[in-house]
Amino acid sequence: EDYLKGRFYWNKRDAKSVMTGLNYFQRSVKEDPGYAPGYAGLADSYLVLAGNQWMEPAAALPKAEQAARKALEIDPGLAEAYTSLANVNQLEWHWDEAERNYQRALTLNPGYAVARQWYSYFLGEVGRTDQAVDEAKRAAALDPLSPIITANVGQMLYVARRYHEAGQVLRRVIARNPDFFPGYYLAGTTDVMEGTYAEGITELEQAYKLSNGDDGVVAALCFAYGRAGRKGEAEQALARLKGASGNTFVSPYVLAMAETGLGQRDAAVRSLELAYQRHDSRLGWIRSEPMFDDLRTDPRVKALILKLGLSEQPATASN
Repeated sequence: EDYLKGRFYWNKRDAKSVMTGLNYFQRSVKEDPGYAPGYAGLADSYLVLAGNQWMEPAAALPKAEQAARKALEIDPGLAEAYTSLANVNQLEWHWDEAERNYQRALTLNPGYAVARQWYSYFLGEVGRTDQAVDEAKRAAALDPLSPIITANVGQMLYVARRYHEAGQVLRRVIARNPDFFPGYYLAGTTDVMEGTYAEGITELEQAYKLSNGDDGVVAALCFAYGRAGRKGEAEQALARLKGASGNTFVSPYVLAMAETGLGQRDAAVRSLELAYQRHDSRLGWIRSEPMFDDLRTDPRVKALILKLGLSEQPATASN
């Protein structure tokens, strides 16, 4: 029962709910130290906290790996645990190992929707965008009521630069889940990259309200304001991020996103280089994120992509 409650809150994908889910998973393994799915749930909680920078990756990823390996020690055939371990590998930029573990998970349980969802993230990061879209759609077919899994279809269409299709999917997610901030965030970034700034900014402002000021949303708003010519608001958003970094972990990758929107190219590159030094888990998206399309022509960014073990060629819908 605690495990299922943990999954319920984990699926909401806001910081408070994920922490609530984490507490339930901790209770599940305390009550039964031999319960492998509980450890996989713990791992997944730390992974979402790290991936969204709600906990510093350097603190969260070792805990995620430890929990995933404990689950596999108890049950070597648990697809959920291989999925968790694959995501640890992915966030640590061990691409080959990540793909092997995703494939193990899918061999063990082809119907595990989260494995297909997270494998699609992997495919999106490494630039295999058509495969990423296909895998995301398979996940959504397996779990059509999950807002995060359906939103992932939109996100993979976004990284494939298929903005119109992405927007259609994400607006359906919002209609069904009006309090789900990732839906507004992804719809907003999609509209901004398509050039419909007013709609995108409205959606991002709603995501900001629902997320209680999530750093990634603030950065996307800064980018959107900058691209829309609303420089004063963009500068205020950037100042908000920099001010927060004095009190809590703020992803350098997220700062680079905001700085790119304001045309601060050198500052953005420095932030990306800092993201590499601090092993910022979001940096794996540098090759595929449309907001960085202009920045990827910079030789320093090309060198950074190669250091990550990714190919230099930008992601496109045909990759």
